[in-house]
Amino acid sequence: WSSDVCSSDLFKFITFLCEIFPEKVSGLQADLQQNLVSSLRLGLTSLGVDPVFSLCCDFVQVLGCYMVRNNVRDTPIFEQMRSFLKLFLDLILSHQINSDLIPNSSATLYVLICLYEDSYQELVQILVQSQEDSNKQRLLTAFTELTVNTPLTAERIHRIRFRDTFDKFIVNVRGFLFVK
Repeated sequence: WSSDVCSSDLFKFITFLCEIFPEKVSGLQADLQQNLVSSLRLGLTSLGVDPVFSLCCDFVQVLGCYMVRNNVRDTPIFEQMRSFLKLFLDLILSHQINSDLIPNSSATLYVLICLYEDSYQELVQILVQSQEDSNKQRLLTAFTELTVNTPLTAERIHRIRFRDTFDKFIVNVRGFLFVK
């Protein structure tokens, strides 16, 4: 067995568990939740292991949708997963995600925006302010158009709509965006 196969099987297993028992995952002890989030971060940032990246996206989507639908906020994993919002924005906007993985990445980003709308708005403002003056308004407009007609409910139909809007967003901003 190679380590990639082992990693892939492990992430398949934890994603499956999360699909079946999301309430158990969100109710794990804080240290176990931290270990889980650290493993997901490793899976999301390990270059060249696309199946693991996809499985990590699936896990974040499943748990995030559960947390949005059930208004789960009073658990350590809620705060621990908040960092994934910035991570996904950074990975996507800095071209560190294989283009084949953009659809899954955008659906994951949508769920994270639904969970952490306040943090998303803060990150957008920071990103806009970091740009040259000539790009600030264009970027702000692009981010506004990304979510303007999509309810932040984490429902499947809205994830699909967001993915379509996101494809246009990527084409638009990658032409002029400078990520520091």
